[in-house]
Amino acid sequence: MLPLIYTELAFGGDYMRIYDVTLTISPTLPVWPGDPPVDLDRVSKMED
Repeated sequence: MLPLIYTELAFGGDYMRIYDVTLTISPTLPVWPGDPPVDLDRVSKMED
């Protein structure tokens, strides 16, 4: 089930539904044919 957000429109006070269809960034993320696949490389790290 997709996350559902209700937000009030700026004018008129009506509400609209917004569905979050964001995909998680990972090496399995679909890409357009001919585009390179997602490559996740750590370039720096925050120390504790």
